Amino acid sequence: MTSFEDLKCGLKFLDRKVKSQTEGKLTFLKENVSSVMEQLDALLLVKEKFDRYVVEKRGSGYLIKIDESIGVCEKEAGKLFQEVLARKDRADVTRNALNGFHRFRFIFSLPGGMEKSIQRGEYDSAINDYIRAKSLFQTPEMDKPIFRKFRHEIEIRVQNLRDILQKKLVEKPPNSVEQRRYIGHLVILECGFDPAWACISCHYEFLCNSMRNCFAQFASVEKSKENILRTPSKIDAQASYPNQVQFIDALSDVFTTYLPDFWHLCLDYFNGKLPVKCEFGKQNEVKEMMTSIVQLFATLVSSCLFPNLNDGNIEYSWNDDKSDSIIEWLPQCLSYVRDVFTELLSLDPPIIMIDIIRDLLFSIRSYSLDVMLHQMSLEINELYKQETWASEPNGNYGFITQLVRTYTYLLQF
Repeated sequence: MTSFEDLKCGLKFLDRKVKSQTEGKLTFLKENVSSVMEQLDALLLVKEKFDRYVVEKRGSGYLIKIDESIGVCEKEAGKLFQEVLARKDRADVTRNALNGFHRFRFIFSLPGGMEKSIQRGEYDSAINDYIRAKSLFQTPEMDKPIFRKFRHEIEIRVQNLRDILQKKLVEKPPNSVEQRRYIGHLVILECGFDPAWACISCHYEFLCNSMRNCFAQFASVEKSKENILRTPSKIDAQASYPNQVQFIDALSDVFTTYLPDFWHLCLDYFNGKLPVKCEFGKQNEVKEMMTSIVQLFATLVSSCLFPNLNDGNIEYSWNDDKSDSIIEWLPQCLSYVRDVFTELLSLDPPIIMIDIIRDLLFSIRSYSLDVMLHQMSLEINELYKQETWASEPNGNYGFITQLVRTYTYLLQF
């Protein structure tokens, strides 16, 4: 319950408020007393004329005429200012439109800006603009027809960018540095597939096809003179090499150039260094890819160096019957394969991949030894034709012929 003292305080407050309002009205009248008096005089004059007219004309129809005159004045005044008011409305609409354009200029100019950035290859700029616009479109004020139209135009450009990046992702020969950048772009653009796995598949297909094309190019006498797979600096220097040696060199160059990128890309995929969600269930599939690449390299080298031991493999048969003998070039071929083995060891791959190249090296060494022994036996069998029976003294052993010295020379070399 409110106390008596509180009620007294409230009363004093209301009293002060009333006095302040009264003082405000009096102050207004004091400051404008002349205007107020003129208005009162005008009202008294109108009242006097009206009473005189009513007495003389004996009727109140004068009020109707005054009302009609006021209505006519109002209509004429409306006609005078209607055009001015219409121009003002148009100006207000234009001003509001300009203000909206300046406020959302970024959205209105974004489709054309993205198109130019895509044409110039500035994908980072286009994606950054899209991310900024995407955050703006989430605000409630952007839910209007005009903004929905521009959003549709932006989505068309984004889809075009997705298609371009997807094509560049699988371009051949693959560039792992650029591909990593494209993977990040496609993830931001929500491409709907795994760009990292598509990149891995691209590397695998390119490496396998490159080695097969290299074999097909050298396996026939009617091969092309231009080899796009070999290092340009080696073409002139090795033009005099036999066909098989050039093939082993070119194949080794392809293998050592593209396999490390493929290997490191797969490692980054499973180690979470790429901006995608890793599927660890694909580890066995990647291992099979790697093993098949190394096995293909070994098969192609074996088909080239050991065509008689091809075991009926028609797909990889060496058809260059007119090619030079490579017996004396086997050490050179062995060095190429050994370089491949060294490069493979630096990647620390599974042991099964190392064993494939190790078995290939052993096969080449064994074949070289067989060829060398066979050639030596043929030369020894022909030594008797060189015998002239010209004897010469040999210390305490009497006399020997030149045949013994020739035989010893063959065994030493």
